[in-house]
Amino acid sequence: MEWDANSSRDFVDSSRSPGHDSIQAPSGLRWSVAIFVFAVGTALVAIMLIMIHTDSGFARLDRNASLFGARHSTALSIRFGLALGWGWFALFSVSFGGYHLRFGAPAKTAAKIVTSR
Repeated sequence: MEWDANSSRDFVDSSRSPGHDSIQAPSGLRWSVAIFVFAVGTALVAIMLIMIHTDSGFARLDRNASLFGARHSTALSIRFGLALGWGWFALFSVSFGGYHLRFGAPAKTAAKIVTSR
């Protein structure tokens, strides 16, 4: 079976409500997907709450890992974890945040406004 641009366009157009070209009302397919996503999310939350209540699955693993960490922690391991966390935060906040936020741009803009007056 070959892919046909017209058949896929017809499929997308069929998901729109008839007679409402400017208004995109949810179609049956969109409602079905939304209900499915909601049902799966609800089921996952329910499973998580059951694991927490019965102390099984990942809840038990998480509790045991935290108890192990609390029993075996030392001042050196705490300092190392703190340095690792702050280093990770600094590396990614500067490399990604600094690039996207353009640090210093507001100060340059303010300086241009003051000097233009």
